[in-house]
Amino acid sequence: MIETATAAPSAAHFHRDGHHVWRGFLGASQVTELRTLADELLAAESALHTPESVRVFQLFRHGAAFVDLMNDPRLTELTDTLLGPHALMNDLSLNRVNPGAKPDRWHIDYPYNDMTQVVEGSLLALQCVLPLTPFTAESGATEFMPGSHQRYKQPPLTPGGAPVTAVADPGDLIVLAASTWHRAGVNRTAGPRTAVLLSFTEAWVRPMADAPEPGPWSGTRAARVRLGMERP
Repeated sequence: MIETATAAPSAAHFHRDGHHVWRGFLGASQVTELRTLADELLAAESALHTPESVRVFQLFRHGAAFVDLMNDPRLTELTDTLLGPHALMNDLSLNRVNPGAKPDRWHIDYPYNDMTQVVEGSLLALQCVLPLTPFTAESGATEFMPGSHQRYKQPPLTPGGAPVTAVADPGDLIVLAASTWHRAGVNRTAGPRTAVLLSFTEAWVRPMADAPEPGPWSGTRAARVRLGMERP
């Protein structure tokens, strides 16, 4: 069973378990606003459409609501606690899993999926999932293998053991260590399953992409540091 709370986890708890659900991270009005924006962005031709899913990247370019989410002080509290100060944001994107989509492959996230020599014993990065629609076993909620975050390697195609389904309400925040074996489940409902993805790495880890140019998203020093535009 996945551990849940109404606050950020302690470092000791998270290093041990590698997962956490922060219940009620966003309120209903914030979820509604983000969901409306997400529906518009995901319907656009510029979104990355595949038979299984739809993606939109660099959400900080798409309005103040996403910039406010990126700069939420509780996210800073979370990353300061688990990754140390000045953590970098490597991904802020939308992911919509279409009805009937096949299950995702089991995988780990950056930087572990890009290492030729694996670093063990540190978190290095977090993958956060913010549901905008209900995450249930039927809707294809994220599945993960508990304890796998301490293996620090790519999972086999069919890992043994019983996966846990990250059941969550819209506005909850699912937090996984980047080395956790996880995947999207099968969406057996008639509607799409939508979430915001946020990825963070420790300050010294090379970012996945170049820093963006100055814009409405870079109005504060904290935001520029978060985006890799300025080094502390």
